[in-house]
Amino acid sequence: MTLPTCSLAPKSLRFGFLTVGCVAALLAQPVMAQTPDADADDELIMEEVHVTGIRRSLDFSADIKREADQVVDAITAQDIGLFSDNNIGEALARIPGVLLEREAGEGYRISIRGLGPRFVRTTVNGRTALSPSGGETGNGDDARGFTYNIMPSEVISSAEVSKSTQAHEIEGGIGGSVNLVTNRPLEFKKGDKDWYLSGTARATYNDLLEDTRPRATLFYNHTFGENFGLYAGAVWDEADRIDNLAESQRLRTYGARFEEGTSINGTVVDERTSYDVAHFSGVRYQEQPIERDRQTFVTGLQWRNENWDINFDWTYGTEEEERDDKRFWYGFGDIIRRFDHAITSASIDFDDALPDQTEPTDGTLFAFEFGPTDDARREQPLAAGLYRRIPRDSDVHVGGINAAWNNENWLIVGDIGYASQETTRLLERLRTRLDTDWRDGNGQPRFDNGVSGTYDISSGYPIAVVYDSFGEPVDPMDVTHQYVE
Repeated sequence: MTLPTCSLAPKSLRFGFLTVGCVAALLAQPVMAQTPDADADDELIMEEVHVTGIRRSLDFSADIKREADQVVDAITAQDIGLFSDNNIGEALARIPGVLLEREAGEGYRISIRGLGPRFVRTTVNGRTALSPSGGETGNGDDARGFTYNIMPSEVISSAEVSKSTQAHEIEGGIGGSVNLVTNRPLEFKKGDKDWYLSGTARATYNDLLEDTRPRATLFYNHTFGENFGLYAGAVWDEADRIDNLAESQRLRTYGARFEEGTSINGTVVDERTSYDVAHFSGVRYQEQPIERDRQTFVTGLQWRNENWDINFDWTYGTEEEERDDKRFWYGFGDIIRRFDHAITSASIDFDDALPDQTEPTDGTLFAFEFGPTDDARREQPLAAGLYRRIPRDSDVHVGGINAAWNNENWLIVGDIGYASQETTRLLERLRTRLDTDWRDGNGQPRFDNGVSGTYDISSGYPIAVVYDSFGEPVDPMDVTHQYVE
């Protein structure tokens, strides 16, 4: 019995209407034996169907897991291309058991099975990979932690994550190891062409930063016959971002004395009143613009015959980063301890009382206003600033030659690798505090009669404002009115 023939008129539309056409034909007429028409136009008979998808990519990842003698997960270039990730670390975070650390919104380092980055060993084509700032955290204790933000996802053909330690692996991967594999020219699938060229360009605009983040990639692969091939790739990425922070610091217990006439929770007291209150000693504001320019270049050569397979690969990454770190600290604990007589109103949450603790409290002081004080003194300033400029230049190299000789009985493999990392990091620091000698344009001292201000954490976000002697708010990030140490 032969099923009805489905003829599709436009040749380019055969695949798109295949399912619909066949189903319609089966529903429109009964199934019966039928002799094919010998005079039918061969051009209108569908002979083959080509399906393009990621099944080969899935099979390749499954083969890696199946053939490994340990617990392994893998992602390939096809999988990586489906993700909108800025670097390979963000793509690895999609593997179960891999936890990604971010810095200023970008994937930075990874942990495997709950163990930190210092317990994860990263290699490129089996060779130890170094990173620009791996040793900056923890006084060098995290020097093993590879920073993935210098390795764009476009230059990697596959990534293998090993979650169990093997004797043949490089030491240090207690939590696990990651091997990043770059392209092999003769294994690159490009159809019937000898060369392949691709490029991408994109730009993302951030309306908060009012800045554009461009990114461009270029990849070229060329084979010369069946035995020799080369490839080269480049990625350029420029990013400007900002890291803002506001936090209350050092929760302590103070014995606060409120003078007659002070408003407490909306009620004016008619005599001096004392409470043991829990209160944050200060609030810190931080503004850190970060400018980064990164380029990564990869290249490789491959020669292969029946017995030999020789590969040369090299990866070079360079990164320039500059951080303008601005921090300002308000020491409101001094108001409670030394200038509590200047407090004009206070809000105390008596439901937060801790009578059974080592330091019992009557409640939590979460908001108050204070009038002019003489706290703008250099000996114990109410406000202090820290301004730091941190430029950093990093260069990373990793590469080498790998040769394998194979016949039906023996396999001999040799590898010569090289890895280096060089980072130049400078620190320019400036400390400031409110300057009692500061004068405005008319020559008037701005803090001659002390400062006043408000403090409130009721929203969960610390809001602190300091006013000068003329009632004008003080900009904590303005260094012109501050005393430079």
